[in-house]
Amino acid sequence: MATQSRQNDTQTPPRNRGRAFIIGLLIGIGSIALANWLVLRWMNVYLFDTQNYVETVAPLTKDPEVASALSKYATIKLYSSIDVEMEIKEALPERAAFLAAPLAGQVISATEKIGTNIIASDQFNSIWIAANETAHARLINTLEKPRVEFDAEKERIVYGVNISPFLEKIRERLQSSETGVLSNSTAGSQAAEVAVDLRNKIQSMRVAYQYTQALYVLLPMLTIASYLGAIAVARRRRWHVTFAITLTVVVITAVELIILKAARPEIISQVATPYQAAAGVIWDALSAGFKTVTTNALIVGAVTSILVMFAGPFSWAKKFRSLIGLDKLSKTRFFEALRHARNWVRKTIIGWRVTGVVIAFATLILKPAITWQTIIQAVLAYLIYVSIVELLASRKK
Repeated sequence: MATQSRQNDTQTPPRNRGRAFIIGLLIGIGSIALANWLVLRWMNVYLFDTQNYVETVAPLTKDPEVASALSKYATIKLYSSIDVEMEIKEALPERAAFLAAPLAGQVISATEKIGTNIIASDQFNSIWIAANETAHARLINTLEKPRVEFDAEKERIVYGVNISPFLEKIRERLQSSETGVLSNSTAGSQAAEVAVDLRNKIQSMRVAYQYTQALYVLLPMLTIASYLGAIAVARRRRWHVTFAITLTVVVITAVELIILKAARPEIISQVATPYQAAAGVIWDALSAGFKTVTTNALIVGAVTSILVMFAGPFSWAKKFRSLIGLDKLSKTRFFEALRHARNWVRKTIIGWRVTGVVIAFATLILKPAITWQTIIQAVLAYLIYVSIVELLASRKK
């Protein structure tokens, strides 16, 4: 007997270490999946949805920094085909030629001021909203096209806002001001737009978009399967694993918020200096949705952690449960019936597992078309099902 006891003592630690490794691996997989899903959640809700995206960018033209940056850009386009200083020098008497440089600066400054006022107007804001809505809807429609309908050679999308009408308004204002002579020389300027040419990137963007849509469905299933699997594997230490999972969720979401804050100056520094202030406003507007998604997950994780603590083995938690009468519930007929049901599930657990396999295969057979995404979904759904059955069954003795 003593020899057998010593053998059991030497065999137990490896089993415990193996179980601990599996639990840690599952929590790690679930946490990575959750962290990535939060990013995809933000992208799907705030960037890929046309209505939400337009609502995000609609107020930007009302911001002074953005209006000023757009005006600077438009002014550069407006005078791109002429030398302002040279035009003024030719218009002035020879003795006053030295005034060309300061007058050119005043003209450009006046143009930027006029442009800023126009951009901040309600009329331009309506144009801005309509242009973004049309461009975004067209882009998403292209990204969603099935392979048989997509031709990378023919697809050419320029995402942006045509500012030619805007430049015409600036010219009209300039013609009515003291710089009217100079504005005439800009009449032949070509059409311009604030845009990004996606011709060479549309194929890779389309592939990336469709993968994100697939992962958006798979990652939450992987997260649930991993977390439930970790709790099911734990058997007699399920409270500890559950608490570890909730704390992991809190840590992950907090880290993502910190990374977002730290990334702001690094990303904005990549923008040309005159436009950095506007880039900061745009970044804040676009990242606000990610903050909302991540903060909500942080709150859920924190609240769940607190609830799990009150369900823990601590003496104060037991006193609290006794104080509110939770300990009395275990003696009710309902909980007695629940215990019998859990014992029955444990005795018939093999049948439950086989039933899950049959349902998974039947679902795949009845599907009109099977893709790699469908197969992974079926596998993850089965793992979730098995974990739930294991958790519902009474613990092994």
